[in-house]
Amino acid sequence: MVVMGKDRWVPPSRESVKVNFDVVFQKDKQKYASGILIRNREGLIMVVCIHPNSHIVDPFMAEARACEQMVSFMVDLGFKK
Repeated sequence: MVVMGKDRWVPPSRESVKVNFDVVFQKDKQKYASGILIRNREGLIMVVCIHPNSHIVDPFMAEARACEQMVSFMVDLGFKK
């Protein structure tokens, strides 16, 4: 198990990977960037991806778009679980 900070990272099941994504948002410029991180069972980073985007007016829309990008990215890479 990998320990990061105070929180404990819990590995995915044997057939799965674990995906995290987050967003940074600049309201005055209507821009955001989303980051996607995929880890294997051992906690090793398999893939990292950053998407710069524009024409987004609020943080909720940025998070929703980032979630959509994450799902699309996973499908493109062939992940199913």
